[in-house]
Amino acid sequence: MRIRFSAVILLLLTACASAPAWEKTGLSESEVRSAFSTCRRQADRDMRDQGHYRDSEVDSADSDPMAMADRENLKSQQNTMVDSCMTGQGFRKKR
Repeated sequence: MRIRFSAVILLLLTACASAPAWEKTGLSESEVRSAFSTCRRQADRDMRDQGHYRDSEVDSADSDPMAMADRENLKSQQNTMVDSCMTGQGFRKKR
């Protein structure tokens, strides 16, 4: 349980730190952040439903190069899901 809690905190911090700037005409920053959060949560659920969040894969203390590569791959997949969700709602990344 403690590992899962740590993993969730790590994912939330990563999401906050790496959130790209999105925009959509007529929406406030608050509305954009809300849409981004919704897309991020959906991507998290989708990844979990696909079985990608096992404790061994999210243990940040694991320094095995293959495990690190797997985590980066999962992060990339999740970011692609978020990007697809946001663009599907009519958002675009700020330049």
